[in-house]
Amino acid sequence: LIGAYSGLRLSDFTRIKPEHIITDQGVEMINLYTMKTRTEVCIPLMPELKKVLEKHNYTSPDPISSQRMNEYIKEVCKKAKIKRNVVHKYSKGGKVNEGHSPLWTLISTHTARRSFATNFYEIGIPAAMLKEITGHSTERQFFEYINIDKKKAARNMASMVAEIMKNRK
Repeated sequence: LIGAYSGLRLSDFTRIKPEHIITDQGVEMINLYTMKTRTEVCIPLMPELKKVLEKHNYTSPDPISSQRMNEYIKEVCKKAKIKRNVVHKYSKGGKVNEGHSPLWTLISTHTARRSFATNFYEIGIPAAMLKEITGHSTERQFFEYINIDKKKAARNMASMVAEIMKNRK
């Protein structure tokens, strides 16, 4: 949940401490430098995230290895019957291949970060704003990172065009 509501990597969301929580002009946020890129990020403390952090006195639960965490996530997803087969791309020997796997086998801690970026982009948060929160250096990099469902994008566009056309009459 911390990853899904902050967009932070496991290496960063397991380091949250009370000193990373700041208030700026009445807005509570997480402010820290990321481990991977040493980039400063400021992330609004949304109500769902605040509830989780409050339970632990604004300190992330004790970290476990990413390997163990990913094993637990897969186990939970399997028990939740997230079993539909999906097509996915993967690299092997420098070559991009296509595979089919049950969805639960592909979910990891990093899925929370990608979901954060994708979900908030889909509800209308501008990419320029989200890239500042996720720490991506360019919008192009951000757009390569998020996972936009092409069919959903087409349906949304059709709906938006219909609304625009209706208002033009």
